[in-house]
Amino acid sequence: MTVARAREVPYAEAQASTVDRLVDAGIALVSQGGLRALTVRDVAAMAGISFPAVQYHFPAKADLIDAVLGMIGERHGLILEAVELGEGPCTDGKAAFVETVTAVLSDWCTVHAALTVAAHEMLLAGYRGHDRSGAARRWIERQHAAWTAIVARLWGRPDEDAAWMALELTVGLSVMTLGGGRPIEAGMANAEILRYALNPAVAGKEAGFWYRAFLSAVDRAGTVEPDDAKTEGPAHPAARRILDAGLMIVAEQGSGAVTFRGVAERGGVAVSSITNNFRTRENLLYRIYRWIHDEMAALGASVLPSGRQMPTGSEFERYSGHLRMILEGDAPYFLASYDLVLAATRDARLGEQAWRMRMTRGVYFMVKRGRMPAPPLTLQFRWHIVSLWSIGLGIIHHIRFDKPKARAAAVDRRLKLGLEALPFGFGPSSAQSD
Repeated sequence: MTVARAREVPYAEAQASTVDRLVDAGIALVSQGGLRALTVRDVAAMAGISFPAVQYHFPAKADLIDAVLGMIGERHGLILEAVELGEGPCTDGKAAFVETVTAVLSDWCTVHAALTVAAHEMLLAGYRGHDRSGAARRWIERQHAAWTAIVARLWGRPDEDAAWMALELTVGLSVMTLGGGRPIEAGMANAEILRYALNPAVAGKEAGFWYRAFLSAVDRAGTVEPDDAKTEGPAHPAARRILDAGLMIVAEQGSGAVTFRGVAERGGVAVSSITNNFRTRENLLYRIYRWIHDEMAALGASVLPSGRQMPTGSEFERYSGHLRMILEGDAPYFLASYDLVLAATRDARLGEQAWRMRMTRGVYFMVKRGRMPAPPLTLQFRWHIVSLWSIGLGIIHHIRFDKPKARAAAVDRRLKLGLEALPFGFGPSSAQSD
């Protein structure tokens, strides 16, 4: 059986109705500026339709938002359903599975990049408020059903957890690819990660070539912050308050709401304190992102003090607890991090910084900060894959469930099964070390 790239999705009509034009304009605005950019006047202007005509079709802005989010989910769902698996028996289902996921991810991030950014905004809106979660939840259910059908075709049997893994990885990798500003390098890294994550039996036990190459490039640059060397910790007494205030604004309202004046008011500091510490708004956003990952690294530093092997037994439980703390804890690290990566899709000035943040996810910062001994590169690669995978895991299963207990149970289950399925067979039953 051969796996073909997704064929062109036939959702565009030659003669679009007024409603279609309005919804198309809304999708474009969401892709370009997030949900905050979706205003009735801007939709009318982009569609070339009068303001009263918009109100006729969508009496309330909420009606317009619901229509736009629903169509984002509908059109993005068609991409996966358009994948052609070809004819004939599949002699190597695992290899074909990797090829299929890689092709879908590539289509998400190239031909359908703008729509995929809009889909991530839809997921972000669903994560922030369950009054907006309906479209996101329907998208998740549709994607999972399609992946389950693909697995059944390739493997000769359905496997819902393999389908979840495919969806979690494509969500996590696509947001980091679109926000990373380096699509060619990201494509190389993605193909390598998917091979290791989805077919570890043939991937080998060495760290991925592209992971080593790109991380070496970051190391050769001598710094992970090309525009600001003072990121070891807040140097100014007010810096911590500034970063915490910025973090909360990003988590609650999105990065588009971050202004020097707004952060000053939220943090109880003078605007001059911000301008003295952060030269530009982009620098402030990047420092917030770095601050988030510093805090997450601090949480993780106590999980594996030796840094020499993957978690097993009680260590596995501690590591799972660490991930749960990041994904479900009171501190909005995960939500703000996701939003800031999406901001990089709209601002090329953040792209290079976001690429560095992508490549150094995992234990890189803990090692560089002296918080843990440097593990073998193979182990660093494993942590890197887990970090990227957990992005999709976190947002998907938060949206799926309204009740915290049900959500926590789903996250626990996926962490356990996912870590067992990820490269090199590590997990609760594994005792292997390097």
